[in-house]
Amino acid sequence: MPPRRFSALAVPYCMGDPQPEFAVEDAPPLTATPRGQGAMQRMASILDSVAAWVAERVPALVHAPDCMAPIGVVAGLQRAGLDPDLIWLDAHGDFNTPETTPSGYLGGMPLAMLVGRGDQSMIRSLGIRPLSERRVVLVGTRDLDPGEATALAASDVRRLSLAELSALPLPYRPLQVHLDLDVVDPDELPGLLYPARGGPSLAAVATALRHLATAPWIEAVSVAHTYEQSAPTTAAGRRAAADLARALAGGCPPVGSNRCARSAARWASTLKTPALT
Repeated sequence: MPPRRFSALAVPYCMGDPQPEFAVEDAPPLTATPRGQGAMQRMASILDSVAAWVAERVPALVHAPDCMAPIGVVAGLQRAGLDPDLIWLDAHGDFNTPETTPSGYLGGMPLAMLVGRGDQSMIRSLGIRPLSERRVVLVGTRDLDPGEATALAASDVRRLSLAELSALPLPYRPLQVHLDLDVVDPDELPGLLYPARGGPSLAAVATALRHLATAPWIEAVSVAHTYEQSAPTTAAGRRAAADLARALAGGCPPVGSNRCARSAARWASTLKTPALT
C-alpha cells in the first residue's frame, strides 16, 4: 500500500506567543501576525491562518509546540467541506473548561472547546461547527484534573487504552488524528513538559499509529511537540515526532474494498450511537 503524502506545516507559536526556536525538518514554518490582547485572541488569529493553510492542502500534517493546533485543523477541514471523526492521543484529557480548570491553562481546554464545551468564542470566530462527542475517541489518557475527570465520565467521548486502539476497527469516513508526544512514557522520552508516568513505550505508540494508518481517509494529523524546545533532550523529541509521523503516513486499503466496508461496520458498532451515515 503506498504511503500517504502529507503537506507539512510547523506552527512556531505557543499559546499565541512566537516560539522561534520551534522548527521541524521538512515542515515550513507558518508566518502569521498574532492579533489581539489576550492569549485567546492571539491564538484565534494564528489558528485562522492554520485553518486557511489546511483547507488548501488536505491531507495535512501540522506540527506545533502545544495542543491548540487541532482547533485550526478542524476549522480547515470543515472549510474544505469535510466532517471528520477525531482520534486524540494524549496523556492528558485537554477537557477542562473555565469552570473546571485548577490552573486556567488554555492548553488544557482544546478538546472540550471542540465538542462545544466551555468558552466558545474562539470556536465561533473560526466558524467551527462543534464536533459530536460520539465521534471523538480519547486514547492513552491517565492524568486528569478532578473536574475534568467528572466531565469526561459524563460525556459521550469514548476512552481507550493504546492496546484497545491497536485493535479498533477504523471508520470509512474522514478521520483526523491528534498526537501529543506526552502520551509516551517519560522514561522513554525525557524532557516532556508535562510528564505522566505509566504510559506506553515509543514502540507501542508506533504500532498503534501504523494501525491507524490503515484507515481509508486520514485527512489531517496534528503533532504536539510538548517537550523543552531548547534543551539537550530536544533532539530526542524531534526524532520521536518524525518517527511517529512516518508511522501514521503508512498506507491505506483501496477505497471501496471489502476490508474497508467491514472496518466501517465494526467501527460504528464500537461507538456510543448507531452507525453514522
